[in-house]
Amino acid sequence: MVDRFEGKKFNGPNDVIVKSNGSIYFTDGNSGLRLGAASPLREIAVNGVYLVKDGKATQVASNKDFKEGFPNGIALSPDEKHLYVTIGRKIMRYEVQSDDTVANPTEFIDVEGNDGLKVDTNGNLFSTTGNGPGEVRITSSDGKRLGSLRLPQPVGEPRDQICATNVGFGDADGKGLYITACTHVYHLRLNTVGVRPGPAS
Repeated sequence: MVDRFEGKKFNGPNDVIVKSNGSIYFTDGNSGLRLGAASPLREIAVNGVYLVKDGKATQVASNKDFKEGFPNGIALSPDEKHLYVTIGRKIMRYEVQSDDTVANPTEFIDVEGNDGLKVDTNGNLFSTTGNGPGEVRITSSDGKRLGSLRLPQPVGEPRDQICATNVGFGDADGKGLYITACTHVYHLRLNTVGVRPGPAS
């Protein structure tokens, strides 16, 4: 759909979310390049969040706006009025404008370890800790920690790394939570229904 911004190749698209009207948001960071920011292949000088609409990529946020880390996980609130992005140890929340650009970034929560995230239909955020300690945090839309799901330690030696890198809702009723975890994929059934993004059917 798109592979460049202003004629330059993206550094390393990481995570993506699709709005009900078909607009696409994705994160792009230099972690996608060998040697990272020092890579001679790097063409875009900043890490960013992009909007793809009508076949064109627009940068809606960059590390000119956020000084710490690079954008990683991304999700829309159920009403699509807010865009969540993990950046370093922070999860930021942006207001989605009528033209699908974003504005007014605010710090939603500050936590150690961030990777992918998704939301349920109640607006609760399911966010992963990345390389460790292998948890999925559940946070209400007003920033209150509701709890966490801790992944099991696989048996045997050598011990596998415990991690939680991304989550997604599935199953016919949207109550299945799938968790990618380095060497494993976990599935569990929830009482809550997850938002499955994309164009409305």
